[in-house]
Amino acid sequence: MGSSLLVNLLLNAGWTAPAWLLLVLHFVKQVSIWLFWGYLLFWAFIILLITVCLFLASRDSNEPPPHQENKNPYSSKGYKTIEQQHRN
Repeated sequence: MGSSLLVNLLLNAGWTAPAWLLLVLHFVKQVSIWLFWGYLLFWAFIILLITVCLFLASRDSNEPPPHQENKNPYSSKGYKTIEQQHRN
């Protein structure tokens, strides 16, 4: 899951554009640097949340369903054919 998180952070790096704008505003207009760090932490948290949700959703879907006994009374598996009945 760790490598998935890193890949998601790299693929969604475009979402950090507002943070970089806030950093520029910090140096130009003296906007608080905490806005920059707060946005980056919020962005990383959202990406982590998405990654965990996708990991949990895909974890169970790859397992095949367990084998179940055929309990259908109308299936031919449980009945003898006419040839089998005549042999007995």
